[in-house]
Amino acid sequence: MIEPTLRAARGGGGAEVAQRIIPRVYRGYFEYLYARKQDPWNYETRSYEIAKYERTLEALEGRRFARALEVGCSIGVFTELLATRCEELVAVDTSALAVRRARRRLAGHPHVRVRRSTLPEEMPGGRFDLVVCSEVLYYWNRELLQEALGALEEVLTPGGVLLAVHGRFDSHTCPLTGDEVHDLLHGRDTLRSAFSVREHKYRLDRFERPLRPPGHTARPAVPRQRTGRESTHPDAGSRTRGNSPA
Repeated sequence: MIEPTLRAARGGGGAEVAQRIIPRVYRGYFEYLYARKQDPWNYETRSYEIAKYERTLEALEGRRFARALEVGCSIGVFTELLATRCEELVAVDTSALAVRRARRRLAGHPHVRVRRSTLPEEMPGGRFDLVVCSEVLYYWNRELLQEALGALEEVLTPGGVLLAVHGRFDSHTCPLTGDEVHDLLHGRDTLRSAFSVREHKYRLDRFERPLRPPGHTARPAVPRQRTGRESTHPDAGSRTRGNSPA
């Protein structure tokens, strides 16, 4: 069944009407698209998508990750590339058809688990040092996106990376545009912008979760009481009794 977002758009008002009616583009819409076509957005063959995937991986600057989460993995085209950067990768999608195809593609990667989940309600357990959101966050309206980002930040380890990439296009289906998604991300004080690209067709941002919460002030160090057994010579350093090796 075609979702209410499409019917609302055809009736006039586009994304603004869709955003007022429902908080997200629902699962049935995606099942409808995947039932009609193996690769609805031509992720496997479209040169634009292939180049965007390469640029997205470059934004990680060669870093490897212990445990990553990919939100909205679709049929697993980018998942397969991302798997080379992770010791463990959890990839989720709301569509059962997409998950089935992604599992077939990734069958030879035992460190990758593909799950059918609807976020933010069905967030995978555990913590991740990388969260990737590619062409997915604009399917939520502003209120639900804020809730989802809060949930994603909860599972992101301190110092972990949130990587987001979204196309810059007008849509009668999506409640938000890619620009609105990335502007909202930049407005969150719980994430620190580390890398940002604004191309004509898409935006790509890498954020990091601070090691300390915003506004956190470290306690001042308490001066250590000297004893008569300690040297006061400025070069004494590690030779002073009681010092631990760094």
